[in-house]
Amino acid sequence: MDSSELKDLGNNEFKNGNYQSAIKYFDEAIEKDSENHILYSNRSAAYLSSGNGQQAFTDAEKCVNLEPTWAKGYGRKGAALHMLKKYEEAKSCFEEGLKLESDNSYLQSGLALVNNEKEIMSNQPNISMDMMHQLMQNSKIQEKVKDPAFVSKMMQYQANPLSMLQDSEMMEIFSSIMQEMGNKNTNHSDVVEIMSDDDDTEEDSDDSELDDLDDESVE
Repeated sequence: MDSSELKDLGNNEFKNGNYQSAIKYFDEAIEKDSENHILYSNRSAAYLSSGNGQQAFTDAEKCVNLEPTWAKGYGRKGAALHMLKKYEEAKSCFEEGLKLESDNSYLQSGLALVNNEKEIMSNQPNISMDMMHQLMQNSKIQEKVKDPAFVSKMMQYQANPLSMLQDSEMMEIFSSIMQEMGNKNTNHSDVVEIMSDDDDTEEDSDDSELDDLDDESVE
């Protein structure tokens, strides 16, 4: 198989939540095409979703080095830095990407999450318990809460909000819950908008980005 076919297989695995399998396909694709910035971007997204911030950062940095004019690469790097709790550096990356593409909703949402995280945590010291309470009270998702896998995913995203950019369903739910909790700083439209271009696995065309499953999906 060529790198494009391997990338597509990796993207499919990513979309199905099989991040380690996706990484393996992206590994193979990169072996065949080591100068393709999209492959590093997609592998960065897979590493981020699997909780490996350092590897996500390494791939995102490689992506930016290969294609410094591609805005999405800065988003990948910013997301990885956010996971590593390097907030100022993450903020700078998102801002750098926005200089290249000011209307990129993935970058806008990532920057907003980084800027708001400290305030959210200080205002909601028991956010996990509060959020789970809101989940149980939310009639729209009461059935979902009965699924242990769904609850586990929710807890994972509380620990790393930016990884949630890759899950359109969770973005909708998170935004709804934060609004119910009285957090007026969460911009629902910015958060949900990323689904259109930012799934983190990207297609061969620079214009069609799964860019992420973010659906900050992959391309």
